[in-house]
Amino acid sequence: MSHETPSPEPTPHDVPEILRAAVSHADWRIGLHQVALTLALDFARQFRLQPEDAVATLLMTVSHCLGESLQVELPHGVITPPFNLLAITPETHPMWTGVPLRFLSSGIGKHVEHRLSLQRVREQTGKQDEAAAHAVLYEQWAQQANESAGLQMLRQIADTVVCDQVRPPFVRPPLDRAVSLTTPRRGLLKTLGELSPLERVCLEDSLLGVRCIRDGNPAPGPPARPSFFWHLPKAQACAFFRQHGCWLQGVPFVMMHCRETGFPNLDVEATAVLRFDRLSEIVFGERHARSGKPRVFRLEAEVAKPVMKFIDEVARRQSKGEESASFQWVADLGLKFAMILLKLEESKKLDVRLVKNGLELAKFYARRRIEFLSAFDLGQAADSAETADLDDRERRAFLKICESGGITRADLRKTFHEMTAAERDVIVARLIELGLIRAEGRLLRRNAA
Repeated sequence: MSHETPSPEPTPHDVPEILRAAVSHADWRIGLHQVALTLALDFARQFRLQPEDAVATLLMTVSHCLGESLQVELPHGVITPPFNLLAITPETHPMWTGVPLRFLSSGIGKHVEHRLSLQRVREQTGKQDEAAAHAVLYEQWAQQANESAGLQMLRQIADTVVCDQVRPPFVRPPLDRAVSLTTPRRGLLKTLGELSPLERVCLEDSLLGVRCIRDGNPAPGPPARPSFFWHLPKAQACAFFRQHGCWLQGVPFVMMHCRETGFPNLDVEATAVLRFDRLSEIVFGERHARSGKPRVFRLEAEVAKPVMKFIDEVARRQSKGEESASFQWVADLGLKFAMILLKLEESKKLDVRLVKNGLELAKFYARRRIEFLSAFDLGQAADSAETADLDDRERRAFLKICESGGITRADLRKTFHEMTAAERDVIVARLIELGLIRAEGRLLRRNAA
């Protein structure tokens, strides 16, 4: 198969009506700027990827480098570019998966060390000429001191902006809350398998941007907001989804399933790789420059129309019981993609064209995810006999009550993403009926096992 040709999409009867492409976007590539598409196709050829996987890789590279420097403000919250991506490959350790975040994980550190070395050389050279040293103006000295402090800050950023742990809380980077989670050194399957059910709930909360509440009180300070780029060998995929598919389905993520192995002797200095690194450096430089002062987009009605129409249609179909799955995350992902496309095209504003292109691209990857997940066993194995009869949300609520030692109904609702009071009350009533918890005054507590 030519790597210029997209893989076949799921057959129409497998795709929810709401996720089908608009007529104007029958070809998913139509919304991509030529420069971005060319870069992605170069990357695809170099690493033997399908074009749609290379495009997802490019979008993720830019999104993680942007962090929270761009934002879209909506009634239900703030949308920022970083998104989650899970890559399943035939190889155990494919080289290409190290490229998208290479600048974040190593490039910054090397860049900082080089500049600090040059600065030390300049300082040592200056000490050899005391007369010249005394002649240096105070403003120049202050400028050098400020530069040194900035370099130390960059070094700290290099140590915190990328992390391979899966247990919250994550270290918050000095410039914003966005932390890129890479594949743990011991592998994703093994590392997640070592988490307790409660720790998996806390990880899900972090990925959804929900603040954990302990003992009825929110954790102090703004929490980090992680987004993952995880890799999984295909040989582990079925076991992974049997063990972790339940909670992972509640987390918005893009999924790619690579069918071919990469080149055995890959040139890591290939043009496509260097262009990815250079793009990452430029975009991250803007993120650093905007530290604490993100560019915020407040969408006008006409610009937001494609997304609002999609959300209204989802709500209408759900109310009729036509589709049980919630696709709100697709709308959010579409806005993330729109911000990334804006950066790739170097546009000045977020217009309706970019929003529509971002949404159609998000729908495409949502269709791909349905196709890929249908190939794996998403087993419903219970975490323990105690929670065997609970659905996912009931199990999560029970674990949160266990963790807190006592929590009010209001605070329990706050620990969930977009939960209504009525939904919470149904869950609480079910847990009380099963004898797992009790109401003690205003607090909900776990019954002794």
